[in-house]
Amino acid sequence: MGDMERRFALLLTDVKRVMPDDESAEQLGAAFTHHWTSPPLVEIELLLQRTTSLHQTRLLLFFPEPVDMLLYTKLIQPAPPGAPKTHPQNKARVPFLAMLY
Repeated sequence: MGDMERRFALLLTDVKRVMPDDESAEQLGAAFTHHWTSPPLVEIELLLQRTTSLHQTRLLLFFPEPVDMLLYTKLIQPAPPGAPKTHPQNKARVPFLAMLY
């Protein structure tokens, strides 16, 4: 297990520990693991208008630095009115909003 995977495992443990009950902890853990394994890479690239790697996306999503908050403002915007659920903004928004809470 690499350093980033260890950091993610610790983050997951910490987040699950503060949840009010086991069911919530398991649901949140499953969601975090899903976004760790399969982040919306293509959608993020479209929204940021640049190429990004899985490593960079994981850092941005789970271990953001203060300077990354400029990118978060683009990633948490709602999709345009009437946009389908498959709109890139809808796919990228949820995991980034979740990390703010």
